[in-house]
Amino acid sequence: MANQIVDSFGSPDPTTVIFTDFADSLDPELISDYGVVNLVVTVTTTPLLGDVNLDEVVNFSDIPAFIQVLTSGHFQPEADIDGSGKVNYLDVKPFIEIIISLGR
Repeated sequence: MANQIVDSFGSPDPTTVIFTDFADSLDPELISDYGVVNLVVTVTTTPLLGDVNLDEVVNFSDIPAFIQVLTSGHFQPEADIDGSGKVNYLDVKPFIEIIISLGR
């Protein structure tokens, strides 16, 4: 049963998984009282800029989602077009440029 993906412990982020290894050959100091070693692995991906509705496509359907993020004050990496770490009105022009480039 070594190196088996057990679950994500209810994590809302599906990119986080827990590997459990019932390790007999590892250093005893690394093994918990139960003989189980858990390794949490989080996979990160680069956001698709402009895909604010998170459907994996940048298109006109992202406009209402972008406006919602912009006006709510929340952060969403896909809406942070200028890469400043904030979603604000400086992201509007580059977002429009992405949408306009779709028609070309």
